Amino acid sequence: MKPFKLRVTAPEKTIKLDNAAQVSMRTTMGEIGILANHENYMAVLTPGIVRIKTDDGKFALAAILRGTVKVSRQKTTIIAVSLIHWMDDIEQSELERELEAARLALKEKTGSLR
Repeated sequence: MKPFKLRVTAPEKTIKLDNAAQVSMRTTMGEIGILANHENYMAVLTPGIVRIKTDDGKFALAAILRGTVKVSRQKTTIIAVSLIHWMDDIEQSELERELEAARLALKEKTGSLR
């Protein structure tokens, strides 16, 4: 797969990659996958996991509560307003508890899980 530039920005951390091969995430319109030379695209992200695959076959996973994604042929930018954790930083069970707590807090605040 041809690599592309990816930037993931969150209050806690920013990651820049020049070798992203694929990125997938959940938007308000459903699950989307991004590859190199993707058409221009912009969407609102919903609570879920952002999966990043690099051109060497390695994966990075991040749990986010909300954010946006902007895609152009040159690069993809994810702005996570609320990044819960990069999954390699914590235990899976802890991540699942925090994601569920965040979803419930969002539901109480907005009346919806969108």
